[in-house]
Amino acid sequence: MSAALSPIQTPSTSSVSLGFAMLAGRIVTRRRITTSEGAIFLTVLKLPAVDEYSSPATVELRSAAELGAPGESWCGRVQVGGFARSYDVDNEVTGRKDRVQTANNTLRVVEG
Repeated sequence: MSAALSPIQTPSTSSVSLGFAMLAGRIVTRRRITTSEGAIFLTVLKLPAVDEYSSPATVELRSAAELGAPGESWCGRVQVGGFARSYDVDNEVTGRKDRVQTANNTLRVVEG
């Protein structure tokens, strides 16, 4: 029998709209970069594992301000976004190139 792991201050999910998510976890790293739209912070967040046999998920958050220091807990709401991406791979059976369609996901902090 496995003991349930307690989440980090789990927020109410009743106010989460489509295209948004609530996340909570521990900050692993953070860095500041300059873009054409100004400076942004990229923070790597490790989420709690579902149980003692699972690996924790790791995500990168984009924000206008620092979210905290490595080792600190963070909880907040993010907007889910992303963009389409594709590339060609060799098909060994047909000898032709096949186009693979995929996506890059982004998580932008909107509160927290």
